Amino acid sequence: MSQNFPIVMKKLTRTECFGYEILDEYCWMRDKAWPNNIVTEPDIIEHLNRENEYSEAYLTQWQKQRNSIFSELKGRIVQEYTTPPVRKDNYYYFTRYEQGQDYQIFLRSHIDSPTKEEVLLDVNVLSENHNFISVGCITVSPDHKYLAYSVDYKGDEHYSIEVIDLDTQEHVSCTINDSAGNIVWSADSKGFCYDKLNEQSKSDKIYYHFLFKNEDDYLLLTELDGRFFVYVTHSSDRKYIFFVVSGANSNEWYFIPSDDVTTAPVLIRQRERDVEYYVDHRKGKFYIRTNDQDRNFRLAQVSVEDVCNVDMWTNYIEDTSLYMDEFDVTESFIVLKYLDKGVPLIRVVACDSGAVNTINFPDPAYYASAYSVNYFLNDIRVSYNSLSTPATTFSYDFSKNQLTLLQVLNPPSGFDSNNYVIERVEVKVRDGTLVPMTIFFKKGFEKDGSYPLYLTAYGSYGIARDPSFSNTAISIVDRGFVYAIAHVRGGGELGYDWHNEGRFLQKHNTFYDFIDCTEYMIRSRYTSIGRIAIEGGSAGGMLVGAVVNMRPDLYKCAVANVPFVDVLNTMLDPSLPLTQIEYEEWGNPQEEKYFHYIKSYCPVQNVVQQSYPSIFAITSMQDLRVGYWEAAKWVAKLRQYNTSDNIIMLKCNMDAGHFGSSGRFKIWQEVSDSLVFIFSHLLHKFS
Repeated sequence: MSQNFPIVMKKLTRTECFGYEILDEYCWMRDKAWPNNIVTEPDIIEHLNRENEYSEAYLTQWQKQRNSIFSELKGRIVQEYTTPPVRKDNYYYFTRYEQGQDYQIFLRSHIDSPTKEEVLLDVNVLSENHNFISVGCITVSPDHKYLAYSVDYKGDEHYSIEVIDLDTQEHVSCTINDSAGNIVWSADSKGFCYDKLNEQSKSDKIYYHFLFKNEDDYLLLTELDGRFFVYVTHSSDRKYIFFVVSGANSNEWYFIPSDDVTTAPVLIRQRERDVEYYVDHRKGKFYIRTNDQDRNFRLAQVSVEDVCNVDMWTNYIEDTSLYMDEFDVTESFIVLKYLDKGVPLIRVVACDSGAVNTINFPDPAYYASAYSVNYFLNDIRVSYNSLSTPATTFSYDFSKNQLTLLQVLNPPSGFDSNNYVIERVEVKVRDGTLVPMTIFFKKGFEKDGSYPLYLTAYGSYGIARDPSFSNTAISIVDRGFVYAIAHVRGGGELGYDWHNEGRFLQKHNTFYDFIDCTEYMIRSRYTSIGRIAIEGGSAGGMLVGAVVNMRPDLYKCAVANVPFVDVLNTMLDPSLPLTQIEYEEWGNPQEEKYFHYIKSYCPVQNVVQQSYPSIFAITSMQDLRVGYWEAAKWVAKLRQYNTSDNIIMLKCNMDAGHFGSSGRFKIWQEVSDSLVFIFSHLLHKFS
């Protein structure tokens, strides 16, 4: 079948940069109107439809297995459950999923009649007549009379904001289009702040919307530097509204009182390269997590009056031996999340006494987060899960240092964590760095090299690839695979320096780490060459593209979701939504040193005549983060130079964005397609 792939039209374009000529035969695949309009060029639509027909023909060969895997994945979804309620003033707020329904229902009840439920928003109703829906933000006014929510109906992350009168269920005010989706109410419930997207789909303005006045929205902040975007948030006690100007590795925060929203925003600290800070408020003081003095971040405190004087920022937490990843505040406590060799460590500090409690967890690798859901009630919740522990929510009692179970989402089709093993290892890679790996398999596994391996990673933007409970991973290891995550450099698992060592002119470390982790798994007899599938999404898809260029002999097959593979051309085009923001991750190729370095690893630029593994690339038409054409160009070029008979195929989701289809069932249909592709290559008994 691999010889019957769609024949692709070629139209050569030439671009010269620093004496190097970039030849691109597939530049035509990008619609000239993108991203401002939907793709309309007939040649592009016809080509993508033919690619979809080709990939569908391959998957249809395994339709029985495809249906079975989807049913298996769906069977682990807890279809009907209600989230633990959160009290806000005289109401309990909660969310519910119902049997067979794709989307959540937002509800509340009054504390005097907790069994009498009021539906605030049913996303299933909202989704009618739409192929895609994503609710970005849903927030009730401080007087609990109005509901504001943001919704995206295309997948392009352009949100529309609507307001409902909860007494009458009537829409209030006009629809606000082209928002980034964030909403923060003013204290008087007469309006809200929101962030606005510009023509390049970047949020560069923050406005205040008057709910009951016939006035234009009030402009509060404008950001002119294309390397930064803005968003609006609030303090935990709701006394202040924050306007955040954020770049890849630096930011700055402004604040206004929530009861005086038209006052001039106050800048806390001017942005500085490679300096980040994050702010909250408690009892007249701002608490600030910042890396201005230590890359592991410190927690400082300062009075509201002195916050603009950095010299007045005093350390509240002295210890910077561990990377401080997050913090939250309540009226009486500070909640801290650290990373200890990539593993979460939660500490809670009593503000009055200074006493510190540590929350411990049983697994060697896991995801955990602690956060406040009610500042005034000191209501601290803890979310916990691991590859062998389903999503679990606890409440936390500081006086007893005790977790109380609120909810665990056990797969209804059955799951016994005692049947599985999690290992955490450190791999010494070629430059001597120790790279963590999380390894997952069923009991009874033997290191004899006969087991297939599913290896995944991310490795960019300082974002950690958490070893969370995974429906996908269960289906993989239940079929005799080893499932592994390589926590490569460029991610955030080991803190700020871990990110720095995998960006700019050190990006090759990300790919070398992944290859060296692969060879460790072979050397340690977890698997063997020819029995390895790899997967990555977005920048992780770039990783997949880079390593199959560098070491195609190691891998049997690869899945790349919305892969960022045309890096050089994208970063040379500042008109694209994210290009300027991402100069601080990859470098600006308008500078010669970055041009040549990006060219050295860009997957599309480094496709050569060699034997490639089987590859399944998946992209989305409405994706504004990674253009649909990147995967399409990559697949076409791979086929042009591939010397093997291995299948290389593309699927383009015509009704989704960067994060795939909406709805909790359709997404598992897409996952089942990826698993069918992998299993058909690595399981001899799959047919």
